[in-house]
Amino acid sequence: MIRGLYTSGLGMLKETKRLDVIANNLANANTNGFKANGTVNGNFTKMLEKVQMGKTNLDMAPYTPDVVNVYTDFSQGSLISTSNSTDIAIINDDSAFFEVETQDGEKYYTRNGAFLINKEGYLVTTDNYKVLDRNGGYIRTDYEGALGISDTGEVTNSKSEILGNISIRSFENPETLERLGNTYLAMTDTSEYKEFRGEIKQSFLESSNVNTVNEMVNMIAVTRAYEANQKIVQAQDEMLSRANTIGKIG
Repeated sequence: MIRGLYTSGLGMLKETKRLDVIANNLANANTNGFKANGTVNGNFTKMLEKVQMGKTNLDMAPYTPDVVNVYTDFSQGSLISTSNSTDIAIINDDSAFFEVETQDGEKYYTRNGAFLINKEGYLVTTDNYKVLDRNGGYIRTDYEGALGISDTGEVTNSKSEILGNISIRSFENPETLERLGNTYLAMTDTSEYKEFRGEIKQSFLESSNVNTVNEMVNMIAVTRAYEANQKIVQAQDEMLSRANTIGKIG
């Protein structure tokens, strides 16, 4: 009977974790360059064994990979046409990202190409992270007219003078990148570069690859699964309460 309570309880925690992922996807459905997360069930039997052996507890269960594993879908989102010369999108390479640098000198990677020109004339993200040049340093404009950005990332001014080349990094294993929030990613010890084979499209932005219809369907399924486990826990709890009264002498 106790095993049944553990099974249903862990099932509720699993669905809670899945619901958190779905909610985050829906919240970022309109975020440029956002990559949706998905979930797969882990080894539930091993997780249950750990609980019963006292190696973990129900409070920790949703944060262990044994219950739910989270992965990222790096497929390209649809393109949105804009009239901004500093808006750019990466196409034909799902594992490629713009390389930017924070105010602290940290290198981050993003698919959100909604860039701006700051007051110093540098090409930056909306968080004022500088877009890196392929040969080192940053890309600085001269404020004279709209920028020209080629399909290889070469940046020119209105006089056709080359201002730099946007640094784009493609990864052999993008699943190893650490998600930092706000579409930014960071390299880990196992991340490896590969040759960039895609293109740059100017005056376009890549939208989120979240499918809102599918996410809503998944949310309904998760909610129903949670409720089913909840009812099982309540039923078993009631059965245990009745069992404890059997054999009692009044």
